[in-house]
Amino acid sequence: MLYLVIVTKFSSFKVATVQSRKRLTKVDEILSSLVHLDLEGAIVDKEETPVRFGGQCDVFRAKSIKHNKAVAVKRIRAHLDGNEAFARRLAKEIGIWATLEHENVLPLWGFIFEGSSAVPSLVSEWMDYGILPEYMEKFPRASVETCKMLVGVASGLSYLHSKGIIHADLKGQNIFVSAIESPLLADFGLSRMIVQSGTMTVSVGTMRWMARELLTSESNCNEKTDVWAFGMVVYELLSRGQPYADLTSNTSVWRAITSGKLPAIPKASGCGNHEIFERLWNFCRLCWQDTSSRPSARGCRENIGYILQTTASPTAHTPKPAILR
Repeated sequence: MLYLVIVTKFSSFKVATVQSRKRLTKVDEILSSLVHLDLEGAIVDKEETPVRFGGQCDVFRAKSIKHNKAVAVKRIRAHLDGNEAFARRLAKEIGIWATLEHENVLPLWGFIFEGSSAVPSLVSEWMDYGILPEYMEKFPRASVETCKMLVGVASGLSYLHSKGIIHADLKGQNIFVSAIESPLLADFGLSRMIVQSGTMTVSVGTMRWMARELLTSESNCNEKTDVWAFGMVVYELLSRGQPYADLTSNTSVWRAITSGKLPAIPKASGCGNHEIFERLWNFCRLCWQDTSSRPSARGCRENIGYILQTTASPTAHTPKPAILR
């Protein structure tokens, strides 16, 4: 009887193993078009402890022997074992990201899979300057440097939108600063991909940055919801904190957003330039209007560029740009 039980369990294990291998083989077929981005064996010295935690990912520092540089390994909290829907979405998003070329978009260097469940990680260059909110702490709030960085963020977002790409999770934590001290957008489409593949059931995006219509209706993420989130990024740099910092739970944040309550105006005392502060605050409120009244990402870039030009050179007669819808 014991022999029969052991044989039965071993047979079940063999069947499960064969089925798992078949599923992984199918996933391999889906990802075969991305073989040039496969960095298996090229990522070494990965630190055991994540340097950053996100809603869907953990970020580790490592080294790429292919590039001979430090890299960020963003491990997605999902696995490919048998999940063909997720594999297809992942392959599509990786393929799109790898083709993007813009000075304000973080380049993708490749990907790896780890463990028997094929947990995916996306690999990009390590950014020593870190994320935008931390980097900006060395400058006064509402300074010329604030405007310059925001113009770069808006330029990157405008580029994504021109390619038909919605970020869906724009926030300071997803904006890195390059070696030449320019902002780089990252993680665009990642949260949407995970949700649509069925590997997560949470809402797309981070609630404090989410547009009202995403919480009050069946609206999907689009260019206008990205612009709302961009306004929240501006708010981060004005306040040196996250939106609705006085609210401690997602429930209270949800109630505030759905009832039409906006983040409180940050304290102006101690800011670098009071005129820039007032104009950026007014711009935030423009991004939080109803969808038909919000600017486009290109309009965001033009309007903050106008603030920068007319504040840095008060005597310049630069025509005010129209709000681009």
